Order: sequence, then structure tokens, then C-alpha cells
Amino acid sequence: MKKRNWKSILRKILVLICLVVFVYSATQLGISFWADHQQQQIKEDVAISVQIPEKIEENKEFKVNFDKLREINPDIVGYILVPNTNISYPIVYKKNNTNYYLRRDLKGNYSPPGSIFLDGDANPNFTDRHTFIYGHDMRNRTMFGDIKEFLSKEFFDKRDTVYIFTPEKNYQLDIIAFETSKVGGQAYETVGLDTDAEMAVWLANMKKNAKYIRDIEVTKSDSIVSLSTCGYYDAENTRDLLHLRVRELK
Repeated sequence: MKKRNWKSILRKILVLICLVVFVYSATQLGISFWADHQQQQIKEDVAISVQIPEKIEENKEFKVNFDKLREINPDIVGYILVPNTNISYPIVYKKNNTNYYLRRDLKGNYSPPGSIFLDGDANPNFTDRHTFIYGHDMRNRTMFGDIKEFLSKEFFDKRDTVYIFTPEKNYQLDIIAFETSKVGGQAYETVGLDTDAEMAVWLANMKKNAKYIRDIEVTKSDSIVSLSTCGYYDAENTRDLLHLRVRELK
């Protein structure tokens, strides 16, 4: 009799566990679908304010209405475009709070994909010696999901330019290197790069650690922007980094 009771209790426990797992999975799936719906709606709202030609290298006529974008969110400080990829998003910035948009969409609502966001310690006008822009590596290739494609030498060789638009100025950024780094690795050691010496050390480490690098002169007086995202291609806690040299777009 006791054995039967234990078996009955065990079955009930297993049923309860299965029920909890089902409810959790269904909830997560629902959140994912809702986040995708919200992101799609935001994308449509953004598209009204952004007009960029398909072949921007041939046609530099573009328009980003930041007044309209900031009606969606006043924290929008720029717009990033990597031609021939899915990376085409507003950039948000929360001063002194880098991770604020890690799990928030452009409207500030909870969303697993988050947003494309600037380091909270950076100057939002991209005049620092080194600026980080972060985004999730989404498996559906949204956000910074396409950065992992630069693991391919062919992909890297065919893409050499990134554009950042701001209310004050527009920038054409040269892709100088692709690197993988552990969190807290040398790529992240000198976020501010406040002195010439720090900049020189960072550049030397970048050249040493880069998986691919272009023969582009980068000096201590240049400004660098690094696009940073999680690396999902191995079991280690790595980051994929695309290093860019900033030039004002004339």
C-alpha cells in the first residue's frame, strides 16, 4: 500500500513539474511573440522617419528625421547602417547607465532583443577616442545578429563601410578589423582611451588580436567605434567586435 502511495505521489510530482515547464515555456513563447510584434511595430514607426537609398555608396541622398524619431524616444542619439546587412537601427543612449536598453525596446518596454545602444560613459557625439555600441546577437539576424557573419573572410572583404547619422553630423566609418574577445579582454581594457599612450597600447593589442584587419592607417588622434555583440559560435563567454575608424561624411 505504501509503495502505491509513493508511486502516486511521484506521478503527481512529475505531472506538476511537466505543468510548470509547460507554463514557463508557453509564457516565454508568448513574451517572444509579443516582443517580435512590438519590434515590428517600432520598425514601421522608424521607417516613416528614415529614408536611406539601397545603394548608399552610389547615392548619398538620405534623410533621417530625428525630431520624428525622438517622438518615439528622446534617448535616440543616432542611427546606424551597415550596408548589405540587416543592421539598420536607431541608437539609444542613457547617460551613466550602459545596460538600460539591454532588455528594453525603443519605447522603453521590456523586450528580450533589447535595442542598439551606446555605452553610458561615452560622449554621444562620437568624439571620444573609443566608443562602444552594443546590440544582441539575435539568431534571426536582427539587432547585431549579422556581425557574426564577419567571421567569414569573404563577408569581411566585401563590406568596408558603416554609416552613423546624428542630428549634428553624419559619419562614414571604415571597417578596420574584426576581433573576438572574452569579456574584460584587452579590447575592453581602455574604454575611454584618455591618453596617447593608452590609445597606442589599444591599437597594438587590436592589431595583434584581430582575426581580420585591413591595411588602413589608424593614428592616436583618430576616433574609434567598436560594435560589440555576444558570440554564440562557441561555448566560451566571448564577444564579437567590429572596429571602425570614424570620418565625417562630407
